[in-house]
Amino acid sequence: MSAWTRRRTLAAAGAMAVSAAACGVRIGRFELRYGTIDESLDSGFVFSITLVARNRTEWISLWQTHEGGHLPSRPLPHVDFGRDIVVGVFLGQRPDRCHQVRIERVLLIDDSGIIVRYREVVSRWGTACAPALSHPAAIVRIPFTGLPVRFEQLSTRYFD
Repeated sequence: MSAWTRRRTLAAAGAMAVSAAACGVRIGRFELRYGTIDESLDSGFVFSITLVARNRTEWISLWQTHEGGHLPSRPLPHVDFGRDIVVGVFLGQRPDRCHQVRIERVLLIDDSGIIVRYREVVSRWGTACAPALSHPAAIVRIPFTGLPVRFEQLSTRYFD
């Protein structure tokens, strides 16, 4: 199976799972697709926070705050809120540029909600590890749902 066919199949299965959950059908645990909108070390969110944007107004507010760390400001990425919602993980201030945040999995659990699992990744050495403050962030789009979204932080991963 080609990568393109596999992605389409997974996207269709994810959409069916979200639809089934919205109808109250218990489906167990199902991994959902997600697409990266932005990963940054210079977010305007200076404190640790996780956010969900389910409409354009919430998305504009999230993006404008996130972009507070970028000059010049980048344009608002397009999101079709008839198909997707946006979730963001912002780690807050870190003492150097060795820290990143990665969204690793997005799970639909029964008909009760979505779990976004993320991890802080720290490089002990390397060119990305400059002695300057950073504000790591990861923003992704997931299939549209009205279900509650919960965030779970996985253990920090260190790289030499």
